[in-house]
Amino acid sequence: MILVFLTLLHLPVASAAEPVVPVASAAVAPDIISRYEAIRVALVADDVTAARANAGELAAASGNDSSLASAAGAVEGAADLPAARSAFGELSRLLVTRIAAGNPRPKLFAYHSPMFLGYAWWIQSKAGIANPYMGQAMPDCGEEMSLKAAAK
Repeated sequence: MILVFLTLLHLPVASAAEPVVPVASAAVAPDIISRYEAIRVALVADDVTAARANAGELAAASGNDSSLASAAGAVEGAADLPAARSAFGELSRLLVTRIAAGNPRPKLFAYHSPMFLGYAWWIQSKAGIANPYMGQAMPDCGEEMSLKAAAK
């Protein structure tokens, strides 16, 4: 009965072979990833001003995605570099979870900073550790991880 009703409304019907994908696991747009990457690079350089500016651009580009806008807005509104790094952790958590659940996944590298308290994973487009949580104090600190491990 429900199947007939959905068919009459011309709504897609998921079959057992086609799992329903939640909105949160939809593919992350390349421009969002590049804006995130700009925030990460600024934090590696200990440049809180650039991190805030790039976070503002990401928030503006997030469209109707209030979770993404809020996470980016927290980086933009951070009082100082430690607060920006903490907020970046929550932004990373959101994007890592979405990218790990998405299909297809963009080619990204996931890393973990064992010295940072809080969500200490991040993604970047090129191989080689450039730690946004430790910045210039320890830019090479971290280890490569799988996106699956980072999304937990």
